[in-house]
Amino acid sequence: VDDTLTKYLYTSPESRNEFIACLDLAVGENILEKSGDSAYSFVHDMLKQSAYTVMSEEEKGEKHFWIGMHLIANASADTDEFNAIIFSIVDQINAANTYGVTEEALHMNFAELNLKAGKTSIDVSDFQSALSYMKAGVSLLNGWQDGEYYDMSLQLYETAALVSYLNTDIGLMQQYLEILFEHAKCFEDRLHGYLVMIQSLLSNGKHVEAMKKILFILQELGESISINATPKEVYIELMSTKALLDTISPADVINGKRMADKWLRWRLRFLQLLNTPLYMLQPHAIHVTACRTVKLSVEHGFCSDSAVGLQIYGFGVLNIQNDVEECLKWNHTALSLVKSLGAKQMIPRVTTNVNILAYWKEPLQAKIESLKENHHELLMVGDLEILPLNAIHFCRQSLLCGRNLQTAQKECAALLHEMHQLRQMNALIGMISNHMSILKLIGSNYDSEEPLFRLLGNSEINSLDELLQFCKSNRLVGPTQQCYFDRLMLAFWSKNNEEAAQY
Repeated sequence: VDDTLTKYLYTSPESRNEFIACLDLAVGENILEKSGDSAYSFVHDMLKQSAYTVMSEEEKGEKHFWIGMHLIANASADTDEFNAIIFSIVDQINAANTYGVTEEALHMNFAELNLKAGKTSIDVSDFQSALSYMKAGVSLLNGWQDGEYYDMSLQLYETAALVSYLNTDIGLMQQYLEILFEHAKCFEDRLHGYLVMIQSLLSNGKHVEAMKKILFILQELGESISINATPKEVYIELMSTKALLDTISPADVINGKRMADKWLRWRLRFLQLLNTPLYMLQPHAIHVTACRTVKLSVEHGFCSDSAVGLQIYGFGVLNIQNDVEECLKWNHTALSLVKSLGAKQMIPRVTTNVNILAYWKEPLQAKIESLKENHHELLMVGDLEILPLNAIHFCRQSLLCGRNLQTAQKECAALLHEMHQLRQMNALIGMISNHMSILKLIGSNYDSEEPLFRLLGNSEINSLDELLQFCKSNRLVGPTQQCYFDRLMLAFWSKNNEEAAQY
């Protein structure tokens, strides 16, 4: 208990002084301890548990409800003070509800408070607490509600699906999405749900299915894009985009017109989502979506998703024309853009590409720590879409930059298992191939590392050769290139020039 809660529990000076006197008495009996001028806590968790245990279930519920309702009554809604104690309020109400002590007439109010607490938890990267609040909110809602509670139902279910995905509870995510898709009144109200569904498909390696759904949604949004462009068509698209960007400066992007049309912003979001399956299946086509994003942004204004388009365009001119300066210019412009927009969710994503690109100007080891820090930032904002890319490049640069191989092996093994726990199957192929390269270089008997292959969930993959064959037979172009790169690197380092030349 601290002074903030005491102020809202006891509004009159007399009652507050009486309560504090009781707390001070407990301090004298060595039951509580006082920190500073106004914070009290039990001297031991066992004392707290014992005091709680002697209360009946009904009494517990009544006390929790009394505290929660007094906090609500005495704190002005939608103020900084109310927001500061939102978790205390909702925790007390939810605890009372657990013991069956609540008021049904207020359930919609309590559901809305849980929604607010859940969104606040997401803002501070506490996704487990967010899921707990969303579950409580949905329970209090007692099924989807239309009419005046439709918007709240929509927000509860789409947020519940998102945090279920972030907590890797895919079964629960699917339950929330099914209800959302069944009751949503229009296509627009399903879009947040589609985002979560597609991210889950991509995480589980269902690239073809994800790509079909993205293309369908883009078509519904009025965007027709060809992903079957030839290399010549990609080159033409990149050059026409370059000509367009030559007419503006980075300052025009950072400080210029903003994209206000919500439908165009949805288009850009799903165009960027298309990058992951395209990388896996048709890597060169990524530049088509990037160029389309840039052209829409130049015409209608820039937003946070414009940044990724600028970056991938930059990688395109780097790959085709070896134009390092053009690539660096627009990658750094993209980072400045998201910072100027205050796009907290996008900054780690855009930083990933800047770190990956840095080796064209800086030593490989220069960005190792930045990649490690950015991994943490991506986790903090819940960006599981780009997290695997950052992890793969950290592992690859750890191997190539002269880092102690034993250290690299331990760090990369930890990341590999983390990706598995997060169900990011996209990352596993490249990371396993890279990890086996490290094991071979340090002289480990990597045949004993077969359990690593089991992380893929495919009993037919038990060796690097079978891993490569899996990628080729499933037409996973990006991962196939990764596997060949690792073989080339090993052949080069072992001075087996003939084998290296084959790759």
